[in-house]
Amino acid sequence: MPAREACAGDRLRFVAQQLLNGEARFDTMRIQLELANAQLRQEPAEGLSGLSLLLSVQLNERRRHDESLQKSNAQLLEQQHRADELAAKLDALRQIEQSMVNKASKKKIQP
Repeated sequence: MPAREACAGDRLRFVAQQLLNGEARFDTMRIQLELANAQLRQEPAEGLSGLSLLLSVQLNERRRHDESLQKSNAQLLEQQHRADELAAKLDALRQIEQSMVNKASKKKIQP
């Protein structure tokens, strides 16, 4: 992470590297972008404000994607849990059916 006295370019480079590496430290990246933008407002640098905007858009997209992925994973876990419960109920019904068949066959043998 860039030091406190880092320039806007260093901060933007850090955010770009984190995005490329697939990091999910959104708060850290958001802070670095905000610091870089504050520096760019004080000392405008050509090209860096466009890069900052691009990185901000990418960061928001990545965050939305990760949130969507987490939501999908939660839904998948819930569906798996429901499927497991239904499979357990089906097994219990099969056991009941088998025990009924066994009782019926025992009664037929002992007339």
